[in-house]
Amino acid sequence: MSTSPVRYRSLPPSGDDARALADLVPSSLAVACLGAAVAVLFVFAKLPEITEDNLEDEQEAAGVADNRPLWQRKHTIFGFVSQFCYVGAQVTTATFVGASLLLSRRGPSEQSLTISLLFLLADNLFKESKHHAMTSSQAAQMITYAQVAFMVSRFAATPLLHFFNPSVILSLFATLCSVGAIVIASTEGHAMTAGVFMIFIGESVIYPTTFSLATSNLGRLSKRGAGLLCMGVAGGAAFPPMQGALADAKNTNISCASRSLSHFGSSTFSRGSS
Repeated sequence: MSTSPVRYRSLPPSGDDARALADLVPSSLAVACLGAAVAVLFVFAKLPEITEDNLEDEQEAAGVADNRPLWQRKHTIFGFVSQFCYVGAQVTTATFVGASLLLSRRGPSEQSLTISLLFLLADNLFKESKHHAMTSSQAAQMITYAQVAFMVSRFAATPLLHFFNPSVILSLFATLCSVGAIVIASTEGHAMTAGVFMIFIGESVIYPTTFSLATSNLGRLSKRGAGLLCMGVAGGAAFPPMQGALADAKNTNISCASRSLSHFGSSTFSRGSS
């Protein structure tokens, strides 16, 4: 059964789908208000201007002299590729991570009437499981729990970076994501749900750690290197269509195996940067 977003259009939600969308309104408004508050704070914050000369002076003071151009900094270029793959995997997770638990209990015609594109993007995976099918509201709650696990893991992992090599931490969390993707692709029911949580927990530290490692020791090239790493978010536009095509050809669970390859790139980068 396919649950790719390509197959669905903007259909009016009903029943559990409508209630699930209503449950998302308060949290969405809270996020919007938080973003507006941060924007206001930036207006009044006096941020220091860091010039390329300052960055070069800091690098020389640290005893690191490297005059190679940016394209010859292998850790930065590989970091960009790793970030491209990671963001692609993260966006596909957000795109496909909910609807699997519900769809197995509905026929094709009922699915078309009750699954809207908006909610399908939020909960693709949880509704397809044959062993513990969830309603849309339950799937939305499960996604919330996974996001909470993501947040807690990010804060909990931060102290680890002070005691262990960041490359080791990145490798462990990226490997956890790869294992979670394989679990989702090969299991159903509670084991599949555990795989989803493994991915959310593993993803919590990959982006900032990769960014820090890939932009280290760049000196006056730090701003350009940071810009290159930020361009890695383009992976979020490239990977979902590929997983969608695989979901159409097979099913949502099997399509999740593609994420393991993306996270493998983060794991490989971590070993190369250590």
